[in-house]
Amino acid sequence: MTAADTPRRADGSATEPVTVMGDGPLARAVRSQRGRKVSGGSVLLIDHGDDARTIAALRSVLDDVAQGSAPPMIVAQVADRRLRRAVQSRVEQAGVQPRPILVDASSLIAEHFVAAERLFEIAYWRDQPRLHVVLVGFDHLGQSFLDELVSTGIAGELQRPLIRIVTPDEAGARAFLQREMPEIDKSAEIMISACALADLGDPNRSPLVEAEGILPLTAILLLLDDETDTLLASTAIVDLQDRHGSGNAALFVGGPASDEACALATPMRSPRNLGRKIARIDDLGAIDSLLDYILNGRDALARQFHDAYLREYAGKTGAGTPWDTLSETYRRANRRAAWHLAQKLWTLGLSIPDDASLLGTVDPITYDNVIKPLAASTAEDDTMRRLARLEHERWCADRRLDGWEHGEVRDDTRRRHPSLVSFDDPRLRADEIA
Repeated sequence: MTAADTPRRADGSATEPVTVMGDGPLARAVRSQRGRKVSGGSVLLIDHGDDARTIAALRSVLDDVAQGSAPPMIVAQVADRRLRRAVQSRVEQAGVQPRPILVDASSLIAEHFVAAERLFEIAYWRDQPRLHVVLVGFDHLGQSFLDELVSTGIAGELQRPLIRIVTPDEAGARAFLQREMPEIDKSAEIMISACALADLGDPNRSPLVEAEGILPLTAILLLLDDETDTLLASTAIVDLQDRHGSGNAALFVGGPASDEACALATPMRSPRNLGRKIARIDDLGAIDSLLDYILNGRDALARQFHDAYLREYAGKTGAGTPWDTLSETYRRANRRAAWHLAQKLWTLGLSIPDDASLLGTVDPITYDNVIKPLAASTAEDDTMRRLARLEHERWCADRRLDGWEHGEVRDDTRRRHPSLVSFDDPRLRADEIA
């Protein structure tokens, strides 16, 4: 740790007591935003770019806290979801306060992209019955995008999303899904294709052609870890579109060399085609005031959702505790519920403002004619039931993404829940629907 790790103003004075350990992707992004204001007390960010080293550093800091040193707010970047879940569980059991915030850089990027692009709207305007995305690459970044794509495709009258994973390691992808989310096929149709990068541009072998034969594509997401692979894959996909008229959809490129890939693949003199745009997926540095977003902004709406839940269920359920003592699995569930507000409003024919500072505001006419009557109604009209169905589908997807399965008796340790059934299943009780 050095003095340079502390964000500073233009005059050289520190904005807030923030210390950065390591040189992983989150650490680099926070350093690049030095001078940005961070709310709260002292903050320690740990990100060595290697989970084992980050976890060892986190343990060392927590040992110091246990011996009486002043506890900072700790943010640690742990990429592997199993390790992140294990560390989170241990921290919760130990009752560490303030509880460290464990994040994953890939998940932050995926959250930011999906919220900005609103792919469900693209599917609707292209007259598609459901979101249909091809995901090229399935390492940490691809896995994080899968989480967000499943949730964002649950909107309006759209059918469950269709997501095709293209990866050289087909067996590894299948093993991941079976291990981490064994019932996800009930919330999304997921297909996996093994493909060499060179074959992406071959009209006779490309999985993009096969996918398009099933249903027109909403988007193609290129999420590879290797720079050269990113360049080769992007040019192959554009070649397939230009020369053979196949795989026609917007191409979004993330990961290393995404800038170069977009520059290389974008036609220089062709007419603009909005349905076939090539765009770079923003990295962490594009998230405004990144550290403050992690500490405060990311959970602002989720906390409001949880506060509303507490007014009825405080002390009655496992989730009926204040936010500061709430298990991470329920914090994450609240975040996903909050982020799904865009789909709920869209289903009602409304929209959220593009300006993030206006989130939560409602114009008077909409409030008086739509929101207020709906909130005051005690009748189960078509609109209320439609939203209830949508929320149940979202909740089921949320639980399945976290590895939960249906079980006749609830078991949090084994992640079993009796309500993980379809909305029309008679096992879903009337009081649950209410």
